[in-house]
Formats: sequence, structure tokens, C-alpha cells
Amino acid sequence: MNPKLSITRKTYYALGLLAAACLAAGAFCVLIGQPLALLDSVAFALTGMMFLLLAAVKGSPKQDKKRYFACFLLLILSACGLPAPAARLLAASYWPLFLWVEVLRGSPAKNAARLLTACELLACLFWLGVSAGGLEGLTLVANLFWLLTTLTRGGAALVLYRAEANRTA
Repeated sequence: MNPKLSITRKTYYALGLLAAACLAAGAFCVLIGQPLALLDSVAFALTGMMFLLLAAVKGSPKQDKKRYFACFLLLILSACGLPAPAARLLAASYWPLFLWVEVLRGSPAKNAARLLTACELLACLFWLGVSAGGLEGLTLVANLFWLLTTLTRGGAALVLYRAEANRTA
């Protein structure tokens, strides 16, 4: 028996789903008072791999490759030691950009892209209010919105995964 390993876009979307699961677990840990930075690091690596591997798919248009690489650059820039507000704004931009790239490709993730863009925006605003605005009373709300955002990322990755599974079936 000679099993054939098949790596497809579906595999890359599974990386995004795993990244979102790691972030959701990390956000839940923050809510219960036990933050785990390792989960954020694993999610960062998985997300970066997903973007780079999608940019390297053979036969995809050059414009798509550039867009995926732009998502990767935003991911990297968000972790480059920029001031916290700038880093948070960049961190809130790469998943929505990725989903809108997928929508441009014809993916059925338009609703997921809208929902994630709104969640990222609200989570970012609450985070900025707590960290830069001194609104410490909103910490729980900010953390809940972060958890919602991570779950929305996972839902979006699942939509992409299922659409690709249906396309290849």
C-alpha cells in the first residue's frame, strides 16, 4: 500500500483553523486569569505558514500571491516591536485582509469577512480604550471581544475549509 500525501488549499485553511483554535484557547485562558503566551506563539507561526503557503500555490495568479504575502507582512510587522497601539492595529488587520482576498478570489466567505472585520474593529477599540485610554473597567469586555474575535476567525477558516472541500469533491 502506497498512500499518496495530498497537500491542497484545504490543508492550508486547516492551518488557519488550528491557529484560530490556539488563539481561542489563549483568550479563554486570559479570561480565567492564566495567560499562556505559548498559544499565541503557535498561532502566530501557523498563521504565517498559512499565508506563505497560500502565496506559493502553483498556478495561482500573481496578484493573489502578492495579496497573501501582504497579509504575511502585516503579521510580521505586528510583532516587530512597534508601539503597542500600532502593533495592535496591524494585528487587527491581517485576518480581515486575508478574508477579503479570499472573497476577491470568489470564496463564499463574504459574510464571514464582514463579521470578522467588525469583531476585529470592536476588539481593537476596546483594547485601545483599556490600554491607552485608561478605561480599566472595560478589561473584561475587551477580553470577551478578543475571545469572540478568535472564534470568528475560526469560523471563517472553517467556511474556507468547507468551501474548498466541496470544490475538490
